[in-house]
Amino acid sequence: MIGSRRWVRWQWWFRSGVAVMVIVVQLCVPFVVRAQNNHGMLIVHLLDDEGIRIPVQGGCVTFFLDPGGAANHICDGSQWDGDAAGGVIAISDVPPGTYKVGVAIAPPGYRWDEDYRNSYTVIKGRVIWVALLLARDIAHVSASAPAVPAPAPGCELVELYPGYPGYRGYVTGLDGLGDYACLEELERMNYGFNRQAVDAANLTAAQRVGLAGQPVEWTWENWMAIEAELGYPPTCYACAILAAPQRTPTSGVTAIPGDPRLLIGDMWGSAAVSTLSAERGIPAWRVTSVVPTDRVLRALVGMAHPGRHLTAAQIAEGSGAVLDGLVTPGNFLDVARLWDNLIDQGGYAPTPHRAHPDDQVLMIMLGAEALAGFSVPFVSTGLYNQLQRSGTEWNAAALSGPTVSFAEWIRQSGARDWM
Repeated sequence: MIGSRRWVRWQWWFRSGVAVMVIVVQLCVPFVVRAQNNHGMLIVHLLDDEGIRIPVQGGCVTFFLDPGGAANHICDGSQWDGDAAGGVIAISDVPPGTYKVGVAIAPPGYRWDEDYRNSYTVIKGRVIWVALLLARDIAHVSASAPAVPAPAPGCELVELYPGYPGYRGYVTGLDGLGDYACLEELERMNYGFNRQAVDAANLTAAQRVGLAGQPVEWTWENWMAIEAELGYPPTCYACAILAAPQRTPTSGVTAIPGDPRLLIGDMWGSAAVSTLSAERGIPAWRVTSVVPTDRVLRALVGMAHPGRHLTAAQIAEGSGAVLDGLVTPGNFLDVARLWDNLIDQGGYAPTPHRAHPDDQVLMIMLGAEALAGFSVPFVSTGLYNQLQRSGTEWNAAALSGPTVSFAEWIRQSGARDWM
């Protein structure tokens, strides 16, 4: 598939041996396919009125030089579309110039009300991103599409998982409650969507990668592996994490009592660390100096169980064991072993090489952050510098075409000797 990589630069400030990270989106570069020769590339995203990618094919876009150029039409899923995903049309070999881009044919159930008000300048060797917003238009569904059943009475709220229309990566636990939608609306608006078939495929893929349990126990890291196993276009979970502060909180849904995905905490807080410490009568100061956040604890658990896809319940159990070990006299953390586990499996949890590039970086960097708390500052600073340098080189290599995973790149760069 065609994608892009936003190199996520991690800046660390070391305070009392604890790494505090700030995410800065630095630049965008093409990842799998690059702009050819002296031409550029247009990647057009068809979005609904909520800014969510329309996951079905059937739309066509038109683009022409401004002013007066001849119109060119490319349809989603055609041989000229370089991206297999619905709602994304990748147009390669576009000569440099200023273009107008619009919708020639809207996907079934949508309409385009905008005019050609925006211009996009294509530069040789660069990828230009275009987002076109479409409105829902049930009354004008394409005549070639099968009839859409009338909406069923009531609303069965279901959590969105990979393979569900409108999935954005927000499963429960990434940012509180996950995204939900009415099942009847999903089926009515997306002809051919079969929840049972999608759930069965996800369960089968989970079994193939050795993941136990059910979807209500699976974390976003688990879903990342399932998507790769099924060959789905990778969701950018790092992007979802970055966008979480602007996300509208889920309403009308009650959390499942004792949902382990919520009990293990989130990316920014320390509620799980505080709860587990209090349950064990461990003074906070003994823990927070090395495990300041839930994400650090989660990463330590993952690295302590190499090669395993842990459910949220297994992470919760492992979290208690890790805290017990940290405060037991005579115990020590084998940082070198955990570092080897991290780079061998591509992250603090097994990370597929087909994961989104931002997520490949995220999984390595969060594991490194967790281990940095157990290292003297100059070692942690050196580790960060090595990772940043390798990331920059990996990022640059993508400009020349497909490359290895980030984990393989740093292994080839001698990462085993960095800690």
